[in-house]
Order: sequence, then C-alpha cells, then structure tokens
Amino acid sequence: MRRDEIDAYLATQRNATLASVGVDGLPHQVAMWFLPETDRIVMWTFRRSQKAVNLRRNPSASFMVQDGDSYNELRGVAVRGKVELIDDTERVLEIGHRLHSRYGTAYGHDPEAYRAEIARQAPKRVGIYMPMTRLTSWDFSKL
Repeated sequence: MRRDEIDAYLATQRNATLASVGVDGLPHQVAMWFLPETDRIVMWTFRRSQKAVNLRRNPSASFMVQDGDSYNELRGVAVRGKVELIDDTERVLEIGHRLHSRYGTAYGHDPEAYRAEIARQAPKRVGIYMPMTRLTSWDFSKL
C-alpha cells in the first residue's frame, strides 16, 4: 500500500496486536486499541501490565493490524521499532481521552460521562508511542 492508503486503512481499523519481547526472549502478543497519527501509533496500558514490564526492559516491539476473510481480501499493516513509554500523567490522561473518543463513542458511550474514570485510571497507566518508520503493508486485492 502507498503511505496515503496505509493512513486511510489505519483510520478505519479498530483492533491491533502489539508484540513485545518477554524475559525469555519469546514474543508476548496482546490485543490493543490504538490511535493512528501521522508519524506514530499511540496506545496506553497499565503500568504493571506484562507488556509495559517487557517494554521497559526492551523497547523493541511490533504492531500489526489486519483484516480480510478470504485470501484475495487480506490487507494489513505491520510496524516494527523501538517504542517510547510515556510516564507523564497529563500526557497519559490526554491519550486516554482520545482513545475513549475514538472507541467509546462507537459503542454509544458519552465521552463526558467517562472523563472521571479516565482521570482515575491515568496515574495507573503509561502511554506507548510506536514510531511509524519501519512499515510493511499488504493488500492482496491488488494481486
């Protein structure tokens, strides 16, 4: 996919997989909600989650979004690189609000009703910035 196609694709996708490196050297994969930006993918997680522990030890990660049910429908984007963890509570709070705006409203939730809950969670969380510098994409419908 061209970069403009990648950006449009990420804007329409809802779920991704983030893989970090476990202490045993094996991949640790988890489902994530995400915010696509021009130069990075933004996520958040609990500070004590296994992925946060792994990323503090080794910031190497991969991120993948894919869809399609049959071979000629398969599409996806993979990003690899070193993540940056965000510990600043105000920046994490902003990430939480943006994630809820993207995902919560899709399920009929009122973003204002969740502001207090997001604020309560922010000190327990860390932001994740995944730079979009090493991209791989595929769209088998073009074959």
